[in-house]
Amino acid sequence: PAGARWVEIHSGETFDGGQRVTVAAPYEYIPVFRREGAEIGI
Repeated sequence: PAGARWVEIHSGETFDGGQRVTVAAPYEYIPVFRREGAEIGI
């Protein structure tokens, strides 16, 4: 959503929300995004 920032969890690269982005997605590496500031329990 617009107004949020998103972080790709493997690379740490950040993206502004509200836009479409293109990222590499080889078979051995699936990009996973989380909203900046969100905690993910393991």
